[in-house]
Amino acid sequence: MSESKETNTTNVAGAEKPRKQKPVFTNDSYFGFATYMKTDDGDWKFMLNWRRVIAILVVLVIIGYCAFATLRYMIDKYKREWDGASFATSFVLPFSEEARDERNKALGEFYMAKARESKTPGEVVAYVRTALGYDETNPDARISFSYLIFYQRMVKDAIDFLAEGLPVALDHKEYPTYFVRRCLSVTEDLKLVESVKECMPKLEEMIAQVNEELKDESLSDDAKKDLKARLQILESNRLVLAVGAVQASILRGYFAQAKELLDQYGLEKYVPGKVLAAQILWENGSREDAITYLDRAVDESRGDPQIVLLRALYLSAMGRTSQARYGLTLAAVRNNSPEIRIRLISALGEESGNAAMRREMIEDYIRRYGDNAKALLLLSQYATEQNDMELLTRIYNIANEKIFVELPRFEMHYLEALIVSGKPKEALLMMDKLGQENMAWVEANSAGLDGLKTIAYFKAGDETLGKLHLERTLSNRSISAAQLVIVGKRLAEIGRPDEALSAYETAFHIENYNNMVLVALVDYALKKRDVDALMRYLPRLVDSRRPPRGLLERAKRFLASDRMMFLPEAEKYYDIVSEMLKGKDGVKLFSESDRQINKSLSVD
Repeated sequence: MSESKETNTTNVAGAEKPRKQKPVFTNDSYFGFATYMKTDDGDWKFMLNWRRVIAILVVLVIIGYCAFATLRYMIDKYKREWDGASFATSFVLPFSEEARDERNKALGEFYMAKARESKTPGEVVAYVRTALGYDETNPDARISFSYLIFYQRMVKDAIDFLAEGLPVALDHKEYPTYFVRRCLSVTEDLKLVESVKECMPKLEEMIAQVNEELKDESLSDDAKKDLKARLQILESNRLVLAVGAVQASILRGYFAQAKELLDQYGLEKYVPGKVLAAQILWENGSREDAITYLDRAVDESRGDPQIVLLRALYLSAMGRTSQARYGLTLAAVRNNSPEIRIRLISALGEESGNAAMRREMIEDYIRRYGDNAKALLLLSQYATEQNDMELLTRIYNIANEKIFVELPRFEMHYLEALIVSGKPKEALLMMDKLGQENMAWVEANSAGLDGLKTIAYFKAGDETLGKLHLERTLSNRSISAAQLVIVGKRLAEIGRPDEALSAYETAFHIENYNNMVLVALVDYALKKRDVDALMRYLPRLVDSRRPPRGLLERAKRFLASDRMMFLPEAEKYYDIVSEMLKGKDGVKLFSESDRQINKSLSVD
């Protein structure tokens, strides 16, 4: 057998068999990654050094990943200018869900901070969107973004957006309060109650957990301090949400539900709960019981202004003005409360023979609160409602002298009083002068000014300019439904019912859920005996918040009149209104299908 054979092995019979050649890799050939090898058949075959290829690939992946992590860190640190950037976090990001969540939350907070510092609305919106992109649960970003949704008149979407974020914002200082306030302002009462019922168990569990953690004696002072601060926020939010749910139930007329929630959440040990309990008694017709409850609550709360004011309001409504004044006088001595003193001044004005005492109270009020813009605004509002030009002029001069930040609000009160008191031309001259001196003031208050100019021109007898400014008022994007209702009422007072209706209907198209707007429209329909308008808006009103009793009584009489005799729907709504007047507790009068029909009838 030839000795030139390159490989040999021993077979089963003891004979040798060929061995397989091993490729030889050297750095001189393809840097050791591959080589050519001659096979047994005499052919040359290209062979890869897989061990070295895999090793270098692993090294390249590691280097590439490190480079990518470094790039991500550099972008966060220098391009975004985020001081919270961390290379360690950037490195472990793909492998740790916890690290990703922490980074996203931190970036969300970072962009919200930039949004707060931004000067232009465009930048604010852009930063808020970015913050939500990183952390869609960020409470501050949700609050800020909801403003944009509300501005676009997408009320239902905005409330749903806020409700979606509520469960993860129960320990946020502002979110629950903002959610409750928004729901109540747009009459989303049922959504508010539903959201509170869903979130309350989780909130109470969080409170219990923090209380349990505080029992740990090994905690440091700083840790205890942080836990106590968190507990305070949680308990405050619980009170806000519970009070909001009860208030929403009362507004709807669901007094049994309101009492049930009041007891369930133990609210009567708090001042807001006492106020709500008295409201439930009063609205149920138990007026004497409500006064007795408030008498006890005044002592228990040591003369809290909310309770004192509610008691005085109820006593005045019952014609017991002297008793209301006496209680307010005692409370004014015990409390340094502008609200109580304003109500006392008002009560003195309601009783004859108290003019001198009222003037003395006003002088004392101005001495006490002459440097307090918010307190003076309360007095300014009262003077506007009373059309007291002498007092209003004095307050306006004080505000000008002190150069309050709230000066535009004082000016608006003064202008409104000038128009109502029969001096529309003087008001128009003042508005022109203010516009020449401060264009920024005009732009910031354009909605209110257009409304005032509309009333002033009509009152001055200038039809052309009155109609021109009415069109501007109705088309002003920044005007609210509440402002339009006020403009409509002022127009009705000066004998412009058609223009008043235009203001009301525009307000309805802006906020077709607004109870104030619906009350104004139904009131207009009853005064004008307008059957079409009544049947257009009454279905929405009786399915909204509990309307004023007097309005329901007028609607019942009109529904029973000859004008409604041949209208098929008249009997149905007569029965509904009668049920609302008869029942002490609110009931849901419409099915969901009926409610949708009512909505379609209202917006045609």
